[in-house]
Amino acid sequence: MAVVAAINLDGIVVGLTLKLGSITSTEFMEHLDRLAIHMQPGPAYLFLDNLPVHHTKAVGRKAMEHGIQLVFNATYSCEYNAIEGLWAHAKHSFAKNLLLMDDLGNTRKIQSLIEQSIMEVPARYLRGRISRSLRFMRTYLKSNDN
Repeated sequence: MAVVAAINLDGIVVGLTLKLGSITSTEFMEHLDRLAIHMQPGPAYLFLDNLPVHHTKAVGRKAMEHGIQLVFNATYSCEYNAIEGLWAHAKHSFAKNLLLMDDLGNTRKIQSLIEQSIMEVPARYLRGRISRSLRFMRTYLKSNDN
């Protein structure tokens, strides 16, 4: 199951796409279209890992169309990416709830459980991860200014 999610600075999940198989650049652009609905006026930044689909020219054009600046995380630097907190918390919840499932072959139930596990991550927890990630980035930028 491929999962794409976005959180805002308040720790709220504002975009979620689940799909069997891999996410294509077209599907990621559709995710950007849905995400744009939640954006406020002014500059918007989307912090991404280095999944190849994120780097396509079409995705770059779609982001520009919505006024989204794509920011790519440095390789092996997940501590800077606040969304990793969402994944860690959701995976733990998913694994715990999966033990209670009686029909592990039911893809719809699994997909529903994944979505539930993601949507139940507390915003307070994600705000803490966002704050920590921003502190890491500020420290990194200051140390590289010298």
